[in-house]
Amino acid sequence: MIHFIMKIAINARFLSAAKLEGLGRFAYETSKWIVENHPEHEYLFIFDRAYDPNLIFSERIQPIIVAPQARHPFRIGDVIIYADYNMASDTIFSKDDAKFYDSFYVVDPYNKFNPRMFKRNIRFHPGDLYNRNDHNLTLSRLVNLGVYKFVKARFEEVDTVPDRRLNAYYYLSPNNRYSAKAQISALTKSNNSTGTDLTLSIKNRNAFRSAEQLTLSGFIGLETQIAGQQNVG
Repeated sequence: MIHFIMKIAINARFLSAAKLEGLGRFAYETSKWIVENHPEHEYLFIFDRAYDPNLIFSERIQPIIVAPQARHPFRIGDVIIYADYNMASDTIFSKDDAKFYDSFYVVDPYNKFNPRMFKRNIRFHPGDLYNRNDHNLTLSRLVNLGVYKFVKARFEEVDTVPDRRLNAYYYLSPNNRYSAKAQISALTKSNNSTGTDLTLSIKNRNAFRSAEQLTLSGFIGLETQIAGQQNVG
């Protein structure tokens, strides 16, 4: 019987000891099973960056590092917030049109919003590493403020700096600031009284320019008693 010794190349770019989950965990367990059950072959683990020596769990494995890296970490550059965005408007950004607060550029020509609210709710700041969790958390917080009906984020690679950076753009379209509601109900009681009431409420979704919800309600009612039928003896 003739036995062949093969050299098997395995894409190991998902193998990261610091974050061995998802695809990384699957790739690790699959590769380990193959190597341990077929020790007669040689294996090339191809990495795209420096690797953890603990991932080389067999003498039959030869690690190789190739370039360029398949996964490039990006840092956040400028953070630009269109606080009063109109989908029909021109969104060409100019720093001359924005106010700089803390680490954000806020475009809010009518000063509808206090920029402090963005510091509390936007997770990205210049220099931070981009990650999907902070991206999703920021969108969730902005939506849950209740003051915006449309929230969109866009990231654009900056090609004028030596390191890899993304400018973050947030487009926020406000809801109507005020809403009103009226409710009418009728009632009947056991003492033969009947009536109706009217409840009016007005909500301000941005009472103090930081997405505070303020609701004012008023109530008016009318009740009258109807004489019951008398028994004649």
